[in-house]
Amino acid sequence: GSHSEAARLFAEAQASRAVPSEWISDGVLDLHGSPWRLALLAVRGAVEDMVQAAAEVPRGSAKGLRIVTGAGFHAEGGKSVLWSVVLALLREEFHVTVRHDAHDVGSFV
Repeated sequence: GSHSEAARLFAEAQASRAVPSEWISDGVLDLHGSPWRLALLAVRGAVEDMVQAAAEVPRGSAKGLRIVTGAGFHAEGGKSVLWSVVLALLREEFHVTVRHDAHDVGSFV
């Protein structure tokens, strides 16, 4: 499906160094300054990887994923475009519950 294709494309982009491998580190996907289309590809790939990893461990022991978009302080209107499109993707395409980190307004848990 499209999720598997997104994960494959994102892995290829990381392998070719078109996407920084440090974006994903220790359960954190940092998208600061990324173009929104590339960010959505990264989120799809990371969520697909997380779902696959969760299927391979005992129930309840899978790690979560923190997605950092930035708060948008430097964006026009002071609202992060990435924050909005990533939130919509997570809710509408993956149907996941998203928590906002009260200490970091530019990230999801």
